[in-house]
Amino acid sequence: MVIIGIFYSMFIILLLCMWFCLSKLYELLKKYHHHTYESLHKPRLAFNTGKSDFAVLKFIFMSEYLKLNDKKITRLSRIYKFLLIVLFITVVMWKPIIKMAIEN
Repeated sequence: MVIIGIFYSMFIILLLCMWFCLSKLYELLKKYHHHTYESLHKPRLAFNTGKSDFAVLKFIFMSEYLKLNDKKITRLSRIYKFLLIVLFITVVMWKPIIKMAIEN
């Protein structure tokens, strides 16, 4: 059961890191690259439309942030991309880890 607690704690920390990273990214885009922010359909942390969600994912995974030549946005985008990949792996591994913890 300790493994499950650790797993949940790491999951929550991962989500908080993603939230912080994304909030800073949106803040920088809105402040310094307003045109790009507009082209992403004015993304927010909550109550986004499907258009803005997919536009942000495309911006991150297609490395469109490199066109801005902004070191802070590049760093945040790469961190967010890494966190999204870790989240995907975590969700995929969720069931086997819990099953293993219950069996032991």
